Amino acid sequence: MFENLEEASSSPQSSEGKKSNSGASLFVSDSPMNYDEVTPLKSSQEGIKSPYLIRLVFEANDEHNNVYHHRKDRNLPMTMEYSRDIGKSNSNDIILKMDNCYKLYDNLVFVKPHKVLHNTKMRPRWVNKTLVEILGSEFKMPKEVVTEMIEENVISVKTAKPNSISLLQYKLRPNDQIVTVDWKNEKPVLYPRFIKVLYHDDKFLVIDKPTSIPVHPAGRFVKNTLHHILEMAYSKKLYLLHRLDKVTSGILIHTWNAELATIYGEKLKGGSVTKCYLAQVYGDFPEITTTNTVDLNGQTFNVDDHGFIHVKNKLVYHQNEWTFIWRAKVTDTNESHEEEPTNSIIDTAYTLVKRIYYNSSQHSSIVLCVPITGRTHQIREHLRVMGYPIINDVGFELTNEKAEQWENPWPEKWSIMKQFKDDDDKCAESLLKMQFERHHKQCFKEGDFFIHLHSYYYAFHDENPVEFISDLPNWCQNLDPSFQQNIIIDMCRKINSKATIQKF
Repeated sequence: MFENLEEASSSPQSSEGKKSNSGASLFVSDSPMNYDEVTPLKSSQEGIKSPYLIRLVFEANDEHNNVYHHRKDRNLPMTMEYSRDIGKSNSNDIILKMDNCYKLYDNLVFVKPHKVLHNTKMRPRWVNKTLVEILGSEFKMPKEVVTEMIEENVISVKTAKPNSISLLQYKLRPNDQIVTVDWKNEKPVLYPRFIKVLYHDDKFLVIDKPTSIPVHPAGRFVKNTLHHILEMAYSKKLYLLHRLDKVTSGILIHTWNAELATIYGEKLKGGSVTKCYLAQVYGDFPEITTTNTVDLNGQTFNVDDHGFIHVKNKLVYHQNEWTFIWRAKVTDTNESHEEEPTNSIIDTAYTLVKRIYYNSSQHSSIVLCVPITGRTHQIREHLRVMGYPIINDVGFELTNEKAEQWENPWPEKWSIMKQFKDDDDKCAESLLKMQFERHHKQCFKEGDFFIHLHSYYYAFHDENPVEFISDLPNWCQNLDPSFQQNIIIDMCRKINSKATIQKF
C-alpha cells in the first residue's frame, strides 16, 4: 500500500580499436585521455567476451501463463527486440528459467502477489492527522476499509508514547511509524524474450536494457525489476553505477562489488564520464550552425560552436520532491521570475542537445542529448520545455483520461484478504486473478511501456579509459542513409563533459 513512498548496431572500427560484431565496443589505453584532442582508444584483449543473451524461459502450467494469449481489441507491443539477435545462438548465452511466481499474460509479465510488512516513517504533512485521513488522502483507501483493517490489526502504529486513545481517533506524532501487513501487487512489464549483455568482465556487466522494465526495486516493483532478474541469472550481487527510467532503453552499467561501485560512481559525479542519449521527438527540431542563442517555446538558450543547445535550469527540493524551476530567459542571468520555496535545497540540471536527423515523412527529429548533470527525468523535462517532447512520452503524472478509467482496488482487495486470511496461497492466487481482470479492463498506450529515449554511449576518461556503445534502438533501424552511425559516435567522442562542468 505504501509502495510509492519509496520513489526515481555495431560500432565502426577505428584505426586502433577492435570492432565488435555485436554493436558493443570497448577501448582501453595506457595513458589518460587528452580532453583537448580525443583519439580512438586502444582495444583491450583481456576479459572481453562477445555479446550474449540472457534468454528468459517461463513455465506454462496454467491458462494465464501463455505468451500467445492476446486480446483482440488491442495490440500491445513486445519489448524492443533486435530480430537479428533473437535467432542467434552463442555459447555464452544464459538460459534463465523464471521462478513460477512470474506469470505471462497478454505479452506482459506479472508477479504473483506476495505478503509484505511495511514500516512507514512519518511525513511532516501527516502530523496531527488520523490514519483514516492519511490513508484516504494519500492512498485513496475508503474509510470503511481503513476502519476494518485497523480493527483486524492489519494496520497499526508504532509509537514511543502509547496512550489509551482508540487508533481510529489517534493523531499521529512526528516519530511514529505506520505498520501494515499488506499484499504487494507488482505492476506488469512488457515481456522481454531476452536481455542482451554488451560486455562482461571482472569489473563490469554492461547490458542493453529492454524498455518497460524498472532498473531497481522501488515502489510497486520488487521482483519485476532488471536488477532482481540479473542477480537471479548470475547468482551474485550486482551494484548499479547509474539508473534509467523504466520506459527508457539502452546502456546500463553494473559492477560486481561495492568498492568498484563507489569508485566509478564518483567518476560519474565528477565529470570524467561522457554520457550520450538518442531521443526521437515530435516536430522539426532546429539545426543550428551560426547563432549564439536560439529562442524555443518562449525560452532563450545558448548555443556553442558545435551546434549544441545548452539547456540549464534550477531544481528545488522541497517537501520530498524535486521541482524544475524555469526562468523567463534561460541564459546566464541571475534574475528569476519564479519564487523558490523557503527551507529548500537548490540544485541545477544541465543538458546539451543537438539535432542529428529529421524525418520529413513522420515530422519527427532524432536528437543527441548529453546530460552534464544527472537529475531524475532531466532529458525528458528539458526536451518538453524546449517544445519538442519525446515520442510516446505521456508525462509523469496520471492524465484525466486515465483517472476516469481508474477503479479503486481496495474494496475488492480487502475482501479477498479477509476471505483468505488463513490461506496465503489462495489469497495470492485470488489477488493475481483480480490483477488479470483489472488489466483486461484497462486501455494502455505505448507510452505506458516505452518512450523513444535510448542510452547510447558511455565513456570513462581516466588512467584506463573505457567506452561502451550500444545497438541503435528499433526506431532508428529504418532510417535513410543520411543517418550515419559512425558520425554520431565520432560526435560523442569529441564531447568534453569535464570542460563543460568546469565552465558550469
